[in-house]
Amino acid sequence: MRIASKMLCIMISSTLTICFNAIYSFGAAAPAAPAAPAQPATKPSAVAPAAAGDKKAPVAAAPAAEKVNPNLDLNLKKALDALKFRYEVNPEGTCRLVFTFGKERSHQVFVTSKKESFMGFDYRRVWATAWKSKELPSAEIMSKLLQDSATKKIGGWELHRWSDGYRLILAQKMPADASGPALEAAIRLVVNGADYMEEQLTKKDEF
Repeated sequence: MRIASKMLCIMISSTLTICFNAIYSFGAAAPAAPAAPAQPATKPSAVAPAAAGDKKAPVAAAPAAEKVNPNLDLNLKKALDALKFRYEVNPEGTCRLVFTFGKERSHQVFVTSKKESFMGFDYRRVWATAWKSKELPSAEIMSKLLQDSATKKIGGWELHRWSDGYRLILAQKMPADASGPALEAAIRLVVNGADYMEEQLTKKDEF
C-alpha cells in the first residue's frame, strides 16, 4: 500500500513538472523577425532600357506602319524625306513638288519613281512644264529653247505631244541612287529654269 502511494505521488509530481515546463515554453516571446524593407507607394512610371541581349525585358509597341504607295521608289522617298521636301505621290509613283518664287509665282516639278536603264545603270527623270499649246511651237520659240539648253548645267528642253496638245518640258535624267544634295540640285535647277521660261514665253503662271 505504501509502495503504491509513493508511486502515485511520483507520477503526479512528474506530470506537474512537465505541464509547468510546457506552459513556460509556450508563453515565452519568440525572437523578433527582421523588419521587411519598405515598399514604394507607387511603381515608377518609366521602364529602364533593356540591357543588350536581354530577351525578357519589356519591349515598347512599334507605331503602326505607314502605308506607302507600292509604285513609289523607296530610295526616292528616303532622299526627299531627308531633304524635308513636301510632296504628293500619284498612282504611278511620281512625286509632285511645288516651289514658290516670292508672292507672285509658283511652279510644280515632278520626280519619277519609274527608272530607265542603260548599261546596268538606273536613271530617273526630273521634269517641269513651261509651255503648252494645241499647235506646234514656232521656230522662234524652238530657237530660243535650243540656245537656252546650251547654257544649262544639267538638263535640256524636250518637246512632247500629249493628249491635251504639245508641251515644252525642261527635263534632267540623273542616276536613280543619287544622293540627297544631288537630287536637290537637279530639282531646283529644273523648276527654276522652267518657271523662268514660262514667264518669258507666256507671261502667265499656269504651271
